[in-house]
Amino acid sequence: MPRTFNDLRVEVLARGVQYLSDTAGLLRVGQWLNDAAHEVDEVEAWPYLHATIAGTGTVAIPDLGRVLWVADTSGPRMLEVGDQQQLVEMFGALTLTGQPAWFFVQDPAGVPTVSVFPVSAGTPLSVRYSKIAADMVAGTDELLMPERFREAVVQYAFARALRERSDYEEAAVAQQAGDVIVARMRDFYGERARVSSQVIVDGAGDW
Repeated sequence: MPRTFNDLRVEVLARGVQYLSDTAGLLRVGQWLNDAAHEVDEVEAWPYLHATIAGTGTVAIPDLGRVLWVADTSGPRMLEVGDQQQLVEMFGALTLTGQPAWFFVQDPAGVPTVSVFPVSAGTPLSVRYSKIAADMVAGTDELLMPERFREAVVQYAFARALRERSDYEEAAVAQQAGDVIVARMRDFYGERARVSSQVIVDGAGDW
């Protein structure tokens, strides 16, 4: 059964850091678990973080981590990644209107927003992206990460607790245990992507 936020905290405490079981300690353990989860999430654009959002002209994405691709669905056409500064140097103020060819990310008012150039307010867009997962807050909250890999988060949080009490040797062991699980994640998702690509290539030959 998938472990919840409460379950993960209990897992960390059970490894010999029960002195953190008071209110302040639980808050710290919870923060370490969330930090560890983000650390793992940022290693790769893992498939469990992928999401798609639609919009027109510009698309605001509050939980944007990385843009995987942007498509003009009126074509449909895939847009190229553009560097905003380079586009400004090439075209001046980015006010030219027309069929979009590039996309870039801005942060107006602190909200990541996918914009296109040339500007086209009515162009329907589809954005595939890797999201930043929300922190676990409630005891019943769960990670987006599949259960079989969540042990990495526990190990990294436990390593943080050990470093806090200056137990650096044991912390290194826990950190390494987490690294092994993340390496297994890479192997698993890498193999799945390879097989999926092979299926597409093989299938294309049937047409």
